[in-house]
Amino acid sequence: KTPPATKKTPAPKKAPEPEEADLPLDADNLSAAKALEKSGRLEEAANYYETEIKNHPHEAFSYTRLLIIYRKLKDTKNETRIIDSGIKAFTEFYTPAASKNSNVVKLSNKLNFLVGLTDKKGRALHDPEPIATWKKRKQILLGRNTKKAKKKS
Repeated sequence: KTPPATKKTPAPKKAPEPEEADLPLDADNLSAAKALEKSGRLEEAANYYETEIKNHPHEAFSYTRLLIIYRKLKDTKNETRIIDSGIKAFTEFYTPAASKNSNVVKLSNKLNFLVGLTDKKGRALHDPEPIATWKKRKQILLGRNTKKAKKKS
C-alpha cells in the first residue's frame, strides 16, 4: 500500500511594498514613516520622521525611530546629530519657567534637594527620560568613533 499524497501548503506570499499611491492622501508624516519603515524603505522613512520632528519637536517616538533607522543604515553622523537635537529640545522642554514668586522658588529648590533630585546649588542630579538614554547612546557612538580612529592610525 502506498501512503496517501500529502498536500504541500504554499509558502505565504510576501506583502507588496507600499508605493506612494498606497499611502493615504491624508496620512500624516508619522503613519507614512511607519509604513515606509515597515516595508524596508528606511531612507524615505527617515525623511518623514525628520519632518515629524520639525513639526512636533517634543515627541520622543519620532526621535527614537529615527535613531533606530540611522543605526540600521550605519549612519553615525546623522544619528549623533539627531541625538544632539533631541537632547537640546527636551532639555528646553524640561527646564522650568522662571517664577516671579521668590518664596515658591526657594521652597521648590529646598524640596528638590531634600528629595534628592538636585544638589546644593540646584543642579539636577538625574536626567529625565529620554535624555538619559540618548546621552548613553551618544557615549557609545563617541567611543566607537575614537576606537575606529585609533585603528586607522
